[in-house]
Amino acid sequence: MKSLKKAIRFKLLVMKKLTLILMTFVLSTASFAGGLSPREVIFKTDRQVYSLSEEKDPIEKANKLRRILNSFTRFIVEKGISYEKKLKSGKPLSGSELEVLYRFVPTYRNILIQAQIDLKPLSEVGTVEERLLYLHNHLKLLQSLKTIHKAYFRPGIMRAQMHNAFKKAEQGSVKRDELLDLLHKVTSKENQRALKYLYKEFYLNGSSNSEGTDRLHQLISVNSLSKNFEEAKFINIWTYTFYDKLGQLGTEFEYLLSKGFGNVLGEVKFRKGFLHKNTEALHEFKRKLMPLDIIIERSPFALTDMTIPGHWTHPAIWLGTEKQLKSLGLWEHPIFKPYQKMISAGRNVLEALRPGVQINPLSSYFNTDEILLMRVPNVLKDRQRTLAVYERALGHYGQAYDFNFDSSSTDVIVCSELIFQAFGNINWPTDTVLGRHTVTPDNIAELIFYKDSPVDFVTIFGVNQRKSMYELDKDDVAGFMGFSLDKEKSLIEDQAIYKKSVTKCDIKTSRVRVGSRRMKSLQINDCDEVLIPAVYTGN
Repeated sequence: MKSLKKAIRFKLLVMKKLTLILMTFVLSTASFAGGLSPREVIFKTDRQVYSLSEEKDPIEKANKLRRILNSFTRFIVEKGISYEKKLKSGKPLSGSELEVLYRFVPTYRNILIQAQIDLKPLSEVGTVEERLLYLHNHLKLLQSLKTIHKAYFRPGIMRAQMHNAFKKAEQGSVKRDELLDLLHKVTSKENQRALKYLYKEFYLNGSSNSEGTDRLHQLISVNSLSKNFEEAKFINIWTYTFYDKLGQLGTEFEYLLSKGFGNVLGEVKFRKGFLHKNTEALHEFKRKLMPLDIIIERSPFALTDMTIPGHWTHPAIWLGTEKQLKSLGLWEHPIFKPYQKMISAGRNVLEALRPGVQINPLSSYFNTDEILLMRVPNVLKDRQRTLAVYERALGHYGQAYDFNFDSSSTDVIVCSELIFQAFGNINWPTDTVLGRHTVTPDNIAELIFYKDSPVDFVTIFGVNQRKSMYELDKDDVAGFMGFSLDKEKSLIEDQAIYKKSVTKCDIKTSRVRVGSRRMKSLQINDCDEVLIPAVYTGN
């Protein structure tokens, strides 16, 4: 008989665990089914959060809040873990991944606000139901914040990314003091002490005297913190360390030094570009342009451009004319409302210059010698993708110039980073300088040589010293950019296949004689230029 009871008890335990696993799976998939992109998940969560204000039943509102927090926390933590793994492998986050970080901040701020609406402060005398609601909401937020903190603020490599994300979010609707106040209301020792009291007084020792408190007891019981909430220790959520602050001060010093250097040398130009004020060339080039084309100039006569490594010096985005945007059915979209007057007046080029991100006429961009025209072939075929690129690109309008040239920064931006972040789903090549990932104009341009590249080469357009217009093929600049045509493979595959010249270094150990009797081992960094296949791979 005892063995039968044990078997039944064991079977019920297994069934309970399976049910919990199944519920977790359903919760993780229900909110994000249908193949939603990360930015769509965030937008959907925003809509769900705003819909909480329409819910009249406070218990049902608490239940919906629990579901939103469960799914969104799971989503954002999964992203954080994958981003940390990518960064540790030496790869930078893409533009779309950086967008997830800075969009996540205002969304979570909205959750914090909605979770505390209609809740009476603990200093006031409230009903058992009101106090259990306070306990449920703050306990749920504390659980979520603890999980997010572990993914984003314990790893130093992720704290730096979040620091940039917070600065970008502050340029929008997020106010730092407001956010810190909301976080303090949940995480402070005073509030945690009050929650512990409520948990013991109204949950452990309280009597369920109504249907409402029964449901709240049930919601509180599924919180993972509940089991350990009787412990004396507090949950510590700390964002930055002393070393983070020291690193930030160093970065700010570098920024000011680079800014001063760039602003002084940026005004030095030895001549005008060959394309300057050439109306015939301007008209001919403009005919070739389509919305969201990428244009990259070469201006070897500017002193600052001489310090930029590579062949090309300054990329920008062609936003399109009013006529072009109307033909795509985009002109009346809210994204373009703030910029319609500028675009109608012929200011169609979005570019990041030393004074900041601006929208300028093509004629001002034409003070150059040559322009490379590139195109993402399918970007205009998918309306959602088109709008996403425009939103990311125009979202940087008015931002300051990134004199640190850090591809992970989103609150300040340099010309090539504008392309890197706007076309966020493309895995653009990067370089590493002083321990940070940077994107050069040549990094943007070099994808025209990659097999299976997501961008197409259109033309290289220029005017020579005799004012004659010309167009070049990408083969004409391949050598200048470190690429060479693999003729044998090109014949086999019936398409142009290129190889990229890279510097490959190996550490070799050599033994040398020191004195008359001793030998010493020296490590030598042996570097050679080698050719590797230029093949595009996704993020």
